[in-house]
Amino acid sequence: MCGIAGILSFSKSIDKLELLINRMTDKISHRGPDDSGFFVKYTNDLSIALGHRRLSIIDLETGHQPITKDNCTIVYNGEVYNFQEIKKNLEEKYIFSTKTDTEVILTNYIEKKEDFLNDLRGMFSFAIFDENKGHLVLARDRIGQKPLFYYYKNGFFAFASEIQALLELDFIEKEINYNSIFKYLHLGYIPYPETAFKNIKKLPPASFLIVSKAGIFVKKYWELSKRNNNNNFSEEYFIEQTKYLLEESVKLRMIADVPLGAFLSGGIDSSLIAILMAKQSSQPINTFSIGFKKNTYNELRYSKQVANFIGSNHNEFVVEADAISILDDLVEHFGEPFADSSAIPTYYVSKITSDYVKVALSGDGGDEAFWGYDRYKAFYLSENFNIFFKFIIMKFAKFIPDNLDIKNKLARIKRFARAMELAPLERYFKWISLFDHQVLKAIGGEHIESEHFELDFFDDKLSLDFDKINKFDYDFYLPCDILPKVDIASMANSLEVRAPLLDHKLVEFAFSIPLKYKFKKRTGKYILKKILKELMPGYDIKREKFGFGVPIADWIRNDLKDFTRELLLDGTFDKRGVLKKGVIDKLLRLHFERKANFGAFLYSLVFLELWFRKFSD
Repeated sequence: MCGIAGILSFSKSIDKLELLINRMTDKISHRGPDDSGFFVKYTNDLSIALGHRRLSIIDLETGHQPITKDNCTIVYNGEVYNFQEIKKNLEEKYIFSTKTDTEVILTNYIEKKEDFLNDLRGMFSFAIFDENKGHLVLARDRIGQKPLFYYYKNGFFAFASEIQALLELDFIEKEINYNSIFKYLHLGYIPYPETAFKNIKKLPPASFLIVSKAGIFVKKYWELSKRNNNNNFSEEYFIEQTKYLLEESVKLRMIADVPLGAFLSGGIDSSLIAILMAKQSSQPINTFSIGFKKNTYNELRYSKQVANFIGSNHNEFVVEADAISILDDLVEHFGEPFADSSAIPTYYVSKITSDYVKVALSGDGGDEAFWGYDRYKAFYLSENFNIFFKFIIMKFAKFIPDNLDIKNKLARIKRFARAMELAPLERYFKWISLFDHQVLKAIGGEHIESEHFELDFFDDKLSLDFDKINKFDYDFYLPCDILPKVDIASMANSLEVRAPLLDHKLVEFAFSIPLKYKFKKRTGKYILKKILKELMPGYDIKREKFGFGVPIADWIRNDLKDFTRELLLDGTFDKRGVLKKGVIDKLLRLHFERKANFGAFLYSLVFLELWFRKFSD
């Protein structure tokens, strides 16, 4: 795993390219502390510099980048797990000087041009400078595991693995995109292609970009789609096929020339991955878990059960409220506001893991692929309840207090009931949002109230179709929230994380499984639970789902109370024109007095304020 960066100019020659690309890659040296490399070239038509920072995982001796072949040069971040298979098909025509997947990708591009992306199975972002054609090609993996940001203006183009590397270039403006800030306050993340800066964009997942004298061209090369012929297969077929694809995916992701481990939360997904890793390893695997003092957020007893079952070398770490001291580092690495507080435990589990191994497998992707989220169940039930039951639950919810922790079952019932009167599209948005977008417009400051973000931003992607709701999470929630969280938190600690449940072949198959098998007997992850029960009979598949959350509401009311108040009420936030004066004070007061639970939204404001101070002030 690595960090990449580049600068390309068609408009004028750029002086000191070596110095500029050095500054950019130094900023992301944590992504690749083992090696660095550069490619710089001036021609009559362009100036180009490519930079690379390497975390050595495969071919430790000859894996130096950039690699140049047939006047094409690549810088690459990621892992392509089927590169040996692709290489065999190319060896009759091409000679290879390394054992890396990097050279295989470049050679496959030379052979097939843009069609080469269809062969790649893995996670990646890379740039290839094709001197023969005089253009630069950028690409990201199908699901969006590896990030890529870019800037383009007046014939000048730059890209990097993290926003902070782009901001090392003085001529890139830091103009705030308040439309994105509004989306952030609503969703907790900024959906692609936007970022918090007006002139910096995210390359969408499953897309490639070509930049030439004519401008930039972006195109998707893969789309998650439904197979219509799977309704005739039995439950046993889907279980066996899922198990086969998952075992294959885990096996592929255990290819490395360095030690591996596994994140083990004790939940369905990570337990499955750890058990399948242990089955394929001749030695005890290393497992790593994070817990909290608050029991409703602590799964350590479950992770220990799995670790004992597979006989792993198990390591645990308890996160406390002072863990928020790493926020400044997270703000810098994300480069834009990011409201998912589970980035904090992800950072710490990555930190302790990196002390033992360079690669860890995770269970990310199971909730999307096999219907594990509570909101999927809520949406299904809300569409199938009769009018009388809806009336009863809405009446009952009025007696539930507003200040309960989100993990509380009554709090979930209230959240569910409050959305029952809404149209299906708005209802789902209610469940995935930090704050209602209409309320945000009402309390927004001068910059927010002028924005025009409405639900129609997603209208063509979301409807009553359950598959489209599922696909929404693949299109936005995964690549804009879950995957950036894991990438940033792990790479900040020089750790590569691989997710078998995000293998695109497994994802395609899972997306084609009829809902009656993924959500059987109103049970999410039905198929994964059946497989896990077979592999570990003693596992309690009926226990309550925890999720990888943080007791942020409790922290803000207690240990972080003074920190939050001082940060948000020093007057600076009002002047930014984001929220109207007095709104934050009221939210804090209601939260501190336990009259409401605004923990997640207040955390989003904390992160936003720290980001403003770091990148704007």
